[in-house]
Amino acid sequence: MTHNEKGPTSAPTLNRAGSINPTKDQKMNEHGYNTDAACAPALTRRKLLSALAAASTAATLPAVALAEASGKTSRLPLPLDRQLEECVARLREILAEMHPNATKLHHYLGRYDDGSFRFSLQGDVKFGPFQGAGIYLVSVAGCIGEYLVREEPVVTLAGRSLGYSHYWGRVRLDDGEWADDERWMSNFIRKIGEVPA
Repeated sequence: MTHNEKGPTSAPTLNRAGSINPTKDQKMNEHGYNTDAACAPALTRRKLLSALAAASTAATLPAVALAEASGKTSRLPLPLDRQLEECVARLREILAEMHPNATKLHHYLGRYDDGSFRFSLQGDVKFGPFQGAGIYLVSVAGCIGEYLVREEPVVTLAGRSLGYSHYWGRVRLDDGEWADDERWMSNFIRKIGEVPA
């Protein structure tokens, strides 16, 4: 060192915690690291741009890979209505697979002024036609029972037929007999017997 160069006014020392106390000439950042330019490795503009490009590529690779694996390439979140449509479509697929006899699936979403809502998703089965008086398996509120069913054509007061009928049935009781009271019938699954003699 020549007499024109300034040396450090004091040598670095250790404090009680074991950390280095810098000399007056060393610049330290708030974390205690030396920020003196002479201590930092030379960084050219080319090296900086290369490092930034590599970091950017590395950061996006996992996201791109996940998007491609899931079949979704858009990184922007979908609007809530679109998310709901996709969710309902997926629910319909799952429920249709779980309930193969359900031939008609439909859903309802009601949104109200007070902020409440009602949502339902249901699947219906296709029921069979009435095939004359007899014993039928009938679905009543989703439960299957045996009913003795009769037909009653609907007519006007003057006795003119309106071209359709109502069906009335009595459920089979545990003892094998038929109940006394009748109920209006629909949802015939299939006919399994004729009217008992």
